[in-house]
Amino acid sequence: MSGDQRHVYQGSDWPEYEDVLVGNREGLETLRIAIDEAIENGDSRIHMGEFVGVRCLETSFFESQKNGNTRGSRIAFTLIGLAFIATVVIVWLAASS
Repeated sequence: MSGDQRHVYQGSDWPEYEDVLVGNREGLETLRIAIDEAIENGDSRIHMGEFVGVRCLETSFFESQKNGNTRGSRIAFTLIGLAFIATVVIVWLAASS
C-alpha cells in the first residue's frame, strides 16, 4: 500500500472535525494496525498521513505532565500578577509626585 493512499490527520484544519482524528479507510486501517503494534511492543513506526507512528505510554506520564503544567502555570501567573502590581504602584507614585 502506497503512503499516498493512507490519510490520517488531526481534524483541527476543518472546524467541523476539530476535535477528532480524520482519515480515509486505508489510513484508519493502518492506524488500527499501528495501535495494536504499539500496545504489544510499546511503539509503532508505521507512517500514516501527518503521523510517523504511535507510542503507548504509561498513565503516570500523563499524570506527571498534568501536574507539571499546573505548577508552571501558577508560577507564571503569579509572576505576571506581581509585575502588574509593581507597575501600577510605580505609575501611581510617578503620577502623585
